[in-house]
Amino acid sequence: MLTDKDKVRKYFNLFMMMNIAFGAIIVLITISVLGADITARSTFAVFDVAKEIVIGKFLSQVEIMVGGIWIMTIFVKLSFCFYVTNLAIAQFFKMKSYRVTILPFAFIVVALSMIVYKDTGEFFWFSMGAYPIYSLFHGLIIRFIIYLQFQFIYAIMRRCLNL
Repeated sequence: MLTDKDKVRKYFNLFMMMNIAFGAIIVLITISVLGADITARSTFAVFDVAKEIVIGKFLSQVEIMVGGIWIMTIFVKLSFCFYVTNLAIAQFFKMKSYRVTILPFAFIVVALSMIVYKDTGEFFWFSMGAYPIYSLFHGLIIRFIIYLQFQFIYAIMRRCLNL
């Protein structure tokens, strides 16, 4: 259990600063090795940089390590998101344990993983073509409706309290 919120905030900010610095270093290395044009066109620029690394005759094919690290980090992120989703649903429905939701959500995730995107071309089409329209609805229209509701309720409260 986290008890000291100031300590948590300090370490969170430290982690974020280190993450930003590390990301900036990776971007600078990628641009300096591949060039701006190839980096901009490459889907996995870090992997392309790792293919270029050869240290003597004993350390080559560094891209295998990069791929392994990517797979591990993706697994950890997905596991964490899966756990948090199960925990949130269990708490929302006031269940005693989140473990009841694991198997149904696992079936849903596996089914959706086969249905949602069949290949990377479909993913790129969705992220560049359809997603901006969806995000406008969720990011703008719903928030504007909530804002109008707030203004309406605030006007009624001011009228009732004669402010």
